[in-house]
Amino acid sequence: MLSPFLFALYLNAFIELLVSEMCRGIFVSECFTNVNILLDADDLVLCSDMAGGLQKAIGDVRKIL
Repeated sequence: MLSPFLFALYLNAFIELLVSEMCRGIFVSECFTNVNILLDADDLVLCSDMAGGLQKAIGDVRKIL
């Protein structure tokens, strides 16, 4: 039960980095903002509407990890 909390705590810096750099992510609907990252338990999914944006996010993950 502690694993999801530690995962979120560890990746908090990465999430803030994505938000601060205004990574656009992908458009879902007008009701939601763009999605650039999905977190669940110990899984991470990066989303981008362009290959360059996804490559940049992957590079940011490498910096954090």
